Amino acid sequence: MSEYTISLTEADALIAEDRDLASDYCDIFFKHKLDGSSTVDLRGLSFGFTLKKDGVAVHEFSYPPSGVKLLRSDQKYICVERVKWIPNALYTIDFWFQNGGQDKISKTRDFLSPKGIAPGKNWQWNDIKKTYEAPSVPLSNIHFELHKPMLSSLIWRNG
Repeated sequence: MSEYTISLTEADALIAEDRDLASDYCDIFFKHKLDGSSTVDLRGLSFGFTLKKDGVAVHEFSYPPSGVKLLRSDQKYICVERVKWIPNALYTIDFWFQNGGQDKISKTRDFLSPKGIAPGKNWQWNDIKKTYEAPSVPLSNIHFELHKPMLSSLIWRNG
């Protein structure tokens, strides 16, 4: 699973961890660490991120949406958002949490999205097309033979 997990600790520290990033997408999980109790108070909490490529925002997310108030949760994750990206490209992601009227707690990470695994031996990465390309095989190395019994069975017979 391609994921970033953003955690807000009891000490109001922000931890960002990535795991098994895919070449074209990532799920961003927001997590509030429980302080040993079975539920965590989420009143006044808001959070989000901005994904940038070449300094331009390509995906922005904030939660909760207008008109929604968080109360409490016993879940491991508060929210998840999927983002899509281009393989082998430089990105910056800015994560943030804010609790009530307090200052935003934020963290910025720069990363190179992965290329992914080549689908076959000798496939080459094309960085302009952002994809792998099959090795070329000269036509002189390909031999065709006509199989006469098979060819005659393929002839269309009308009537």
